[in-house]
This record gives sequence, C-alpha cells and structure tokens, in this order.
Amino acid sequence: MYAHTVALSAGLGIQRQAIESSQRALKTAIDIQTNLADSAVDTVSRQERVQRRLLALHHVAIHRLLDRADDRQVAGAGVSEPLRSVTDDQFRRFYDGHEELFETLTTDLEASTDAFDEVSAEFLDALDELTALATSATEQTETQLSGESRTC
Repeated sequence: MYAHTVALSAGLGIQRQAIESSQRALKTAIDIQTNLADSAVDTVSRQERVQRRLLALHHVAIHRLLDRADDRQVAGAGVSEPLRSVTDDQFRRFYDGHEELFETLTTDLEASTDAFDEVSAEFLDALDELTALATSATEQTETQLSGESRTC
C-alpha cells in the first residue's frame, strides 16, 4: 500500500509542477505578444517619421527643379510660379493625408494593444486563481495520502 501512495504522491507532485510550468509558459507567451504589439506601434511611428521626411525631401527637390527651370529660361524668372503653386497645394494635401493616415493607424493600433493588455491582465488573473486552486487541491491530496500512508 505504501508504494502505491508514494507513486501517487510523486505523480501529484509532477502534476503540480506541470501546472506551474504551464502557467509560466502562458505568462511568457502573453508577455511576448504584448512586446510585439508595443513594437508594432513603435514601428508605425518610426515609419511615419521616415515617410514624412521623404515627402519633404521630394517637395524640396521639386522646388529646386523649378528654380533651375526659372534660372535657364530666357523669358525671365517667375514663369514657373503657377507650377509652384500647384505643387505646394498638392504637397499640402499629401502632408494632410499622410498625417491623417498615420494618426488613424497609430490610434487604432494603440487601442488594439490596450484592449489586448486588458484581456491579458484579466486572463492572467483568472489563470493565477485557477493555478492556485489546482496547486492547493494537489497539495491537499498529497497531504491526505501522506496521512493515510502513516496509518498503514
């Protein structure tokens, strides 16, 4: 009878360790997902800055081309003014659209990340409670078995 109790007690100990290991693995997986979501927000923010700089660079490049065209025209300077006006208007629209797009992307991504964080926190709280219950039940069973083995 004693060998049976020791084997069962060992099995319960392994079960408790498995429960605790599973809990740690789930917490780690959630931490990784949270870090990935935060990285995605950072990446979008960096991408926005790079694209805005590129847009400004293109804007400046077009103005320089227009400056060269003005310098080379025989008819005189200022011939490209209508083109400059249209170019500036178009770039204002690009800048506005760019800002709106990335603001929407960032806001939506941050909202999704916040929602994931909330759900993850609730899940981890429930997991902690479940793990505590399972561990406690395993320990109680072990205690009962060790008490029974002494009486045998």
